[in-house]
Amino acid sequence: MTKTKLNIKLLFLSMVILTAFTTSAQKRFYDTTTIKLFDDIEAIQSAYNSTGHISFNATYYYEDRDSIVVRDTALASYKIYGDKFRIVFDSTEFVQSDQYNCTMYHDNRTIVIQQPVSMPKEVMQINVMDTVFQQLEMSKMTSIDSSGFRKISLQLDANALYKSYVITFNKSTYQILYIQYALKKDLNILSEKEIKVFISFNNYQTGAFSDSVFLTDPLFIVKSSKEILPGPALPPDYEIINMLDQ
Repeated sequence: MTKTKLNIKLLFLSMVILTAFTTSAQKRFYDTTTIKLFDDIEAIQSAYNSTGHISFNATYYYEDRDSIVVRDTALASYKIYGDKFRIVFDSTEFVQSDQYNCTMYHDNRTIVIQQPVSMPKEVMQINVMDTVFQQLEMSKMTSIDSSGFRKISLQLDANALYKSYVITFNKSTYQILYIQYALKKDLNILSEKEIKVFISFNNYQTGAFSDSVFLTDPLFIVKSSKEILPGPALPPDYEIINMLDQ
């Protein structure tokens, strides 16, 4: 695996998106445009966890700007039903059932097991509705409309983890077309070092799979929060990392 493949994989679902460089926050009061755009964000989230069995693909274009600029591309496939999901991203697989969330790093022969996480964040990369994110990072939202789609841009604070975030979606279905964002690589707000990601979503389908794709019992068996046994479908050389108590 290349270093850039590893970096983009770490970006995808494994980093704590809501981490901010500030440690204190005050309640935010937003303008009327931003308040209206929150309705669109909620509608986008609903389009993924209230539409039944939905599947789609995504292509990630990644750019790491440091002492040199490195570019890479990765493919992902999604299957979602409510808060349950199965996502295959390069050689990493993410499965969430009603009870558990697990990440299988097939290259490293490792499976990480934890409590369920927010499904909308796994698609949108951030949880715009999270009050901590709003208070610590986002000052307002703006939008640009065309005949068929709307583009929402987040205006972010200087000390935010994100430098920019733009989401483009279909105004009729609220399905995401593109997401583009940039992340800081260090604490220096004047630094040019950043990670830029552009995601293109396509091939939306409904009803093409069943809940069996979300089953975690074949992979592992939870005896208690302290004891997890390998399931029959988990290769015997995989290391189990238990984060249920984290």
